[in-house]
Amino acid sequence: MAQIRIVDDWRRSPGSGPSHYRSVMVIAEKWAEQRVLMRAYAESRDRLRPTIVLQGTELAIGPAGLDLQGPWGIHVGDDPEVRAPYIKDQLEISARQRSGGKANAPRVAPAPPAVLAPTALGYASGSGAQSAIVRLGLLPHISARLGRLVDRVVPDDFHIDGRERRVLNALGEGQLTAGGVGQMLDLPDPVAFMDALTRKLARYHLDLVEIGALHGREPTYRLRC
Repeated sequence: MAQIRIVDDWRRSPGSGPSHYRSVMVIAEKWAEQRVLMRAYAESRDRLRPTIVLQGTELAIGPAGLDLQGPWGIHVGDDPEVRAPYIKDQLEISARQRSGGKANAPRVAPAPPAVLAPTALGYASGSGAQSAIVRLGLLPHISARLGRLVDRVVPDDFHIDGRERRVLNALGEGQLTAGGVGQMLDLPDPVAFMDALTRKLARYHLDLVEIGALHGREPTYRLRC
């Protein structure tokens, strides 16, 4: 049976360096459970931050320790007391279904006792710090382009307000001029706003915004992916 454990040292993927903050994981113990995770890894769109989808929820998977030959697991994320037993059940169901025949793809039962809301690819640490991907709260398709930040954590005082998040999402879609930012947010001084946002992100080592070439006399901005 899969096991629920607290893991303090792990790797986000086989190609990643060690991470040293606490994560609750559902660890695959049986070979059938490991096969479910290995298939999910093989099918992941980004093998530097592999995931598995259970009942429409995308969850981070990876080595459950520093030994690359050791077991893998699923990062539970928030509310581990509620989510961990449910994820454990779903992994075991997927393993049983897959072991029934080589042609069976990993899947889960159609009627779960609880529903998990879709989450970003991040998870909380025991100290209150959290993945930068989670705390930024950007649109999923934009967060997916920020794989370099998946192991970056920010303290619990880090906060992005609605206007800042709107700008970052817009920059994820393409370059903006200062005038475009001002028009979008109805700002009298968009350059000052963007300077403040860039400095704020830099304080937390998040180099997300870079300045492009001038457009006339206006600076331009783009998201650094």
